[in-house]
Amino acid sequence: MICPQKKHELRNVYDKYLTPFSITQQLLDNIRLDKDTTIFEPCSSREGSIVKVLKKNGYTNVIENIYDPAICETDIFNLPTDTCEVIITNTPYGKDIPKFVKKMKKIATKQVIALYPISILHGTKRYNNMWKQDDDYKLSNVLMFVRPPMLLDDIQENGKYNTGMNAYGWFIWTKGHTSEEVSLKQIDNSDFVNRKRDGDHFKETPS
Repeated sequence: MICPQKKHELRNVYDKYLTPFSITQQLLDNIRLDKDTTIFEPCSSREGSIVKVLKKNGYTNVIENIYDPAICETDIFNLPTDTCEVIITNTPYGKDIPKFVKKMKKIATKQVIALYPISILHGTKRYNNMWKQDDDYKLSNVLMFVRPPMLLDDIQENGKYNTGMNAYGWFIWTKGHTSEEVSLKQIDNSDFVNRKRDGDHFKETPS
């Protein structure tokens, strides 16, 4: 939802940075997930950008929690354990990422899938608190986008977006994964990047 490099005063309200539809679709195209899986989106916006794509793909057991204090005061830290099988989300970023991940692994019984900037792999504190903390629920996969998407507080209906400075990927923690090895796969999202066109206010940002 928010890039960690942005200063507090520049952040959108409630760290609202929507997930373009195509980013979620490309995730679903690259994982195996049964249609009857119970999926939870704990940080959904009122637009429900991730939830819309899940339902469009035939997932009917989808639960969402609106992460917007203006209309709902429930946040992820107040939710019970073993709420669902899989979490798919784009959480608020910043210093609380390790806390979010730790809590989500208590909520989801099978997998936690979260969209994060690749930069969260950096740093000793994150390494100790995110990658080493659970012997049987480790990071198993990272699906990294070839072109870095720019996340905004609105999205295009066609799933396209401008490019930005921060590389992003879907991080997948899997219950029962005990290996220190992490599978990395690159996703070619070039078709969803806005191109510079005469009279078009969407312009491709060099990367």
